[in-house]
Amino acid sequence: MAPGGACDLCDRQVGEENLHEHHLIPKLQLRRMKRRGKKVASATVRFCKPCHNEVHGLFEPPVLAREYSTLELLRSAGAIQPYLEWIRKKK
Repeated sequence: MAPGGACDLCDRQVGEENLHEHHLIPKLQLRRMKRRGKKVASATVRFCKPCHNEVHGLFEPPVLAREYSTLELLRSAGAIQPYLEWIRKKK
């Protein structure tokens, strides 16, 4: 996790009050996995609003659960790289 009021995805300092909780495995997918008997933990990270919107705009919940269930996987996703390069230049 990024320190203080920093976004865990873009690392920008936005202040605690501007961070949103993002479930690495979306809640609906988590419930479905648990019903199927899988033991999974609900991990969350803190994203600024633009990053949170971008992640949910790029990836459907099943894809997030299946392919991007860790912060490292999400950060390394090819589809999000142009956005990260752009947002990191913003103040």
